[in-house]
Amino acid sequence: ARVLIAARRCQGNICVEVRDQGPGIPPDAVDAVFEAFYQTSEATHHDRKGVGLGLAIVKRLSDVLGYPVRIISVPSRGSLVRLTIPSGDVISN
Repeated sequence: ARVLIAARRCQGNICVEVRDQGPGIPPDAVDAVFEAFYQTSEATHHDRKGVGLGLAIVKRLSDVLGYPVRIISVPSRGSLVRLTIPSGDVISN
């Protein structure tokens, strides 16, 4: 599966996005993927290269910083994870 990482302006903020073309996340599992060590049952053994900590870490950091994180996923098409950073928190030259 391919992964695209991007940062762009969105509605006056900065959105950091990670998109993949993996198996997607079932609607009833979207909240669970933020739990440590959780992996969806849709991922095959071959797909499981991690231990399920990445999104748990992202969620904990986003909660501490007060930045919303959102997942949009379509089963069998892929997922988008979006972290929104208020533009006032971004340092630019």
